Amino acid sequence: MFRKEDTDPKPKMKTPFLRPFSGRSGGHFYTADAGEVSRATPAYGAEGNIGFIWAEMMEPGTVPLFRMYSAAAKDHFYTTGWDEEESAIGSLGYANEGYCWLCLSISHQWEQASVSRI
Repeated sequence: MFRKEDTDPKPKMKTPFLRPFSGRSGGHFYTADAGEVSRATPAYGAEGNIGFIWAEMMEPGTVPLFRMYSAAAKDHFYTTGWDEEESAIGSLGYANEGYCWLCLSISHQWEQASVSRI
């Protein structure tokens, strides 16, 4: 789950969503761990907080988002699918980095507000 604004009624359960950038590879990776950003320096520079995520099961319908890394491709790969995760590790040479955070499954529905364009 990702929210740009800081309006959650349970603030102690959310954490900043960080996006470091590598000028060398031109890529980003995403994490909730500020220590991981520090350890990735100088290869990656911190771009700061781009929103908020929940690191613990908070809502029915949330699923883990898994992060994998390929040293050969210098690429992070993210998925919520177990089969896709296993394929990336077994067939494409990615290393499992565990789950990063929780997000909503496709079947979970939020209340939607009507938006009008003038």
